[in-house]
Amino acid sequence: MKRKILGFALLIISLVLIFWKIEFNFTGNFIREHFHNGDFFWHLLGVAFLVVSLFMLNVKKQGLEYLVIPTGWEEDRIPQAKKELDRRKIDKIVITGHVDKKKTKGSHRQKIYKAMREYGIKPSEMKILRGVDSEEDVLYLGKMLKAGDEVVFDTFPLHYAEYKVLINKAKRDDKFPKGVKIRNAKTRQGIKEIIYGLAGWGEEILSRRKLDYVKNRETGRFSETYSSIKEYVKKILR
Repeated sequence: MKRKILGFALLIISLVLIFWKIEFNFTGNFIREHFHNGDFFWHLLGVAFLVVSLFMLNVKKQGLEYLVIPTGWEEDRIPQAKKELDRRKIDKIVITGHVDKKKTKGSHRQKIYKAMREYGIKPSEMKILRGVDSEEDVLYLGKMLKAGDEVVFDTFPLHYAEYKVLINKAKRDDKFPKGVKIRNAKTRQGIKEIIYGLAGWGEEILSRRKLDYVKNRETGRFSETYSSIKEYVKKILR
């Protein structure tokens, strides 16, 4: 959108410069005098702006835009997701959250999926990430994305900070493509969100190991205890 606005602005400026003080009398005297006065420079600059503006207006978007909706806090994340969908063209909705197949009905994940279907999103326009935690979500995302894509995380700021740390680690480990833009569609951050957000963000700041799926992780006793406490707190807060 910003690219198109700038392109239109340059187009208008270019037309003003091109036709500024120009007289449609294409004789030899006109061309000679035009080259020797100061107006020629501005007309030439107008032509340059015209070329740039046409390029900006005609270049198609290179990547896809994804909206990631983590499970939990549906009362905030679902309305925010609808706002994002109203504002822009989203290519794919990504819903995170590992759920036992026997417990899918009535789960946080199903509530979000149902809300998106009611909004009008087709099943083909959605994808379920079955990551056990945010780390696995980032690893699965890394396999889906390519340079030029944009990912919008529908969550509160501290949870987004955790995602940012994980994405930087995944890039370090060559498990997440570089050139992917990320941003936060901010939801409300109250005391519950702050407690959970600090727990998750703090864990990733302290950890220096390579990212991996839960079944393959080599973690110490402290890390395992910390993760267990975090998950327990998460269940209470959600």
